[in-house]
Amino acid sequence: MSAQPIRTTVLGAGLSLSAFHYPIITSYPSLFTLHSVLERSADLTPDAQTGKSYTKSAAKDRCGEDVKVVNTLDEVVGDEQVELVVIGVPNGLHFDYAKRCMEAGKHVMLEKPITTTYEESLQLIEIAKENNVVLTTYQNRRWDADFLAVQELIKDGKLGQLNDFTSSFDRFRPQATSSGWKEQPGAHNDALYNLGSHVIDQALVLFGKPEKVTGFSFSLRSGEGLDDSFVLHMHYPTSNPASTPYPLMVTCRASMIRAQDPQPRFNITGDKGSYIKFGLDPQEGEMRVWKPESGRRVGDDKWGYEEEGMWGELQTVKEGKLVKEKYPSPAGSYQNIYQNLYTAIREDKEKLIVKPEQAALTMKIIELAFQSSREGRTLKVEL
Repeated sequence: MSAQPIRTTVLGAGLSLSAFHYPIITSYPSLFTLHSVLERSADLTPDAQTGKSYTKSAAKDRCGEDVKVVNTLDEVVGDEQVELVVIGVPNGLHFDYAKRCMEAGKHVMLEKPITTTYEESLQLIEIAKENNVVLTTYQNRRWDADFLAVQELIKDGKLGQLNDFTSSFDRFRPQATSSGWKEQPGAHNDALYNLGSHVIDQALVLFGKPEKVTGFSFSLRSGEGLDDSFVLHMHYPTSNPASTPYPLMVTCRASMIRAQDPQPRFNITGDKGSYIKFGLDPQEGEMRVWKPESGRRVGDDKWGYEEEGMWGELQTVKEGKLVKEKYPSPAGSYQNIYQNLYTAIREDKEKLIVKPEQAALTMKIIELAFQSSREGRTLKVEL
């Protein structure tokens, strides 16, 4: 008899639900089923004017009137049917919500960052072990099309021994958005927590723990009370310890007012060539407009492919000359994170790809980056 789909609750009815988790959960009904959504501001009284069974609910507007919506976390932790909780609430609530869910015996996937401090992330790891549940973070950009291309290039040695690696995640938003919590000051919403969680995680996947970090966290938009931009240098002794070592500098950066389209994404150089890439993976854009009635499933043929004009440029040395060519990006595949999570929950926790220890290390790097910026000095990474 085949295993039953994992009954899943999503905490939060904003972008995380509508553009990331709902499309994937709905696309794989044999693996997951959307049991319910926690929407604290929902008004579930019938609306006589519209004829809807509710007055106000972003979750029902996006997922259909049949989706179960609850207003409190108590309703989630007390529901024995719920197996997996996906937490997409404000960053400052991550620790308490994850702790309560895991202590109730539920598996947890957190949006980035895992918590707001390194120590809290270590505590969550211990709570997961004590309660024999899976804890992970939604590091979906490990499955960006261009990041998969970068992994291929490095694995195949096409760039040789790397000496410079720059990963940018920029936007052009001269004014902060007026609604939503992600740009509210004083709530761990600085760019290092949000955009930084993506690019730091990717760097750690490629190169592991750095020896030192140098951070600069700052605001380019005045009067907001939070740092909307950063530059982070991660110092490595070498990109290839097996060969004659020379240092590798990994730079992760983000800006909210970069007036450029497409935005730069990767600029990587080694002793055999270079790779430069502009523009973001297309999956988020596809998932923002995805509807189940379209008949299309996340991960179908042609899903996650970049248009040829968006491919990165590979430059390599051949017969003493630089040769330029477009380097095709593989298909992006955000669905892989859910497919792997299913395997970890139903079969073997050790098969989990996005491990909580990696998320904790990302949090450590973020803390050190803030400290480095405040103190104006380079810091060792000591766990």
